[in-house]
Amino acid sequence: MTPLNPRRANRRGSPSSRKSVKDIHLSIEKQNRLNRIAKLKTKLGKQKLAVRFLSSFGPDLDAIDAFKKGQDYEGYVGKGKNRRLKFQVTDGGKTLKLLGHTIARKTVKGLEVSNAGFDTGLTYSSLKELGVNAKRLPNGQVQLHNTTVNGTSGRKITVPFNEVSDTPIRAKKTQKRNDTRRTVTEQSNFRERVQGKTKPGELPLSTSSIQPKDQKQINSITGVKSKIPKPSRATDAHHIFSVESNPKLRNNPNNGVMLTRGQHREVENLNRGLLRKSKLKIATFKTRFNVTEGMIQLAKNQSADSIMNAFGHYRMEHPHSLGSGVYDPIEDRILDARIPLDAIRLQKLFEAGTNKIGFNSITDTRQSPCEDVELIRSQLKEIEQAGGIPALGFDEGSLEALDVMVDSSDDEILTILRDSQRSTGILDADLTFRIVDSPKFRRN
Repeated sequence: MTPLNPRRANRRGSPSSRKSVKDIHLSIEKQNRLNRIAKLKTKLGKQKLAVRFLSSFGPDLDAIDAFKKGQDYEGYVGKGKNRRLKFQVTDGGKTLKLLGHTIARKTVKGLEVSNAGFDTGLTYSSLKELGVNAKRLPNGQVQLHNTTVNGTSGRKITVPFNEVSDTPIRAKKTQKRNDTRRTVTEQSNFRERVQGKTKPGELPLSTSSIQPKDQKQINSITGVKSKIPKPSRATDAHHIFSVESNPKLRNNPNNGVMLTRGQHREVENLNRGLLRKSKLKIATFKTRFNVTEGMIQLAKNQSADSIMNAFGHYRMEHPHSLGSGVYDPIEDRILDARIPLDAIRLQKLFEAGTNKIGFNSITDTRQSPCEDVELIRSQLKEIEQAGGIPALGFDEGSLEALDVMVDSSDDEILTILRDSQRSTGILDADLTFRIVDSPKFRRN
């Protein structure tokens, strides 16, 4: 008899007849599936396939159950030539093996556990399923129950049966602390406080991008008529110090800087370690000039007079925004070494390469802050005449003449520091900014 085609059968006959034909085919498929399973069991005999895994790399729960019940078990993985014995319970259910390594054994004194020198996450997750705490520790150590052993020693630890957990030991999922989360309203309020709008309804210009005014100044210096860019607005407020480490600075506008969305994403990636702090990766953050490298004016080309003259124009436009940092006469802005993008600009400005930068002040501010512009000008000329690199610095609004030193060691930077200076700022090659105390400081 020719078998019915289910598709043709569904197109003719009464609804009841179509349904009966469909049921016949389903029953045949079910029987064929049962026959295949029966043949597989006959072929494997007492062997079993490992199917109850927490994940494709997790422990075999069938093996764990067999060990607890005192039954032999063999759990295979893979097919054909790749088929291998992964979990095995032997000796009448007394020994549990993983890839041939004995990781648990029942004894008179208790449950004897070990990683057998097989230092893997699968070993420890299997022991946790048995009810024994097992995990890696720093410096190559491993915790088995209440004992710390070397991860490569294969040392055996006996855990009394009354101290073995009846349920598997599984790590709880970590939950984010609510105190570090901010609502959309909080983020919006923080951005508005940080951005300091100069005009109602207008976002501030990004201080980390080349603006039309900056490009015009570069063109005038280099003589290259590069294209004048469009104004780049800063849309994202970035925390200088993370709110996780400094929760009190979460809503402090002084802990924020306005960046473009792309720059903000780059800085966040750097903070999370997604980008290595190397010269190659840091290059992606460099300010993009439209002129060749040799045409860019650097700090060594700036005289004391050119620095102070440029600062005079800057102060007229920004009378109340000095703060702390180093004045960049080329980009006409103050650089804060604690901000990654500014730190990169400082490395470029002073041609630091892989060396440290020491911002050594020669201005004596022990009695009071300095506001004398001409005094700073004369001190910068003094640095210039001595062959140093002059720079204008600020410390909480106080003017300071900086004798910038680029070197590979802190000691060399501190040697030229005067005894009137309590400390100096050092910017490392990896963009870490530190305040280092001076061993030569005198209070009077």
